[in-house]
Amino acid sequence: MNGGSGLTLPARAVLAYSLYTPEHRGKWRIVDRLVNALDLRPKGPFVVQRGGRKWALSPQDYSNYDLFWFGERSVGTSIILSVFCPTKRRCSM
Repeated sequence: MNGGSGLTLPARAVLAYSLYTPEHRGKWRIVDRLVNALDLRPKGPFVVQRGGRKWALSPQDYSNYDLFWFGERSVGTSIILSVFCPTKRRCSM
């Protein structure tokens, strides 16, 4: 994650919790509320590794928010992408 440069300590703590703790009910709500309560709006893009791929993500961008903070895209985004990009070759995800 770009060596953590550009991220404050609270942002790194929330990101570590989100990415490295086991999945549990309401985890996305906790992360989302922490991001909003602590006003975590890091200026990107940041080079991160998600799902074995490197990405340049801007967490303040709506389309990058889930992938940056949660390490995965939301179900809604995945459905939309599967409709418009049925094969991975045609999409640059």
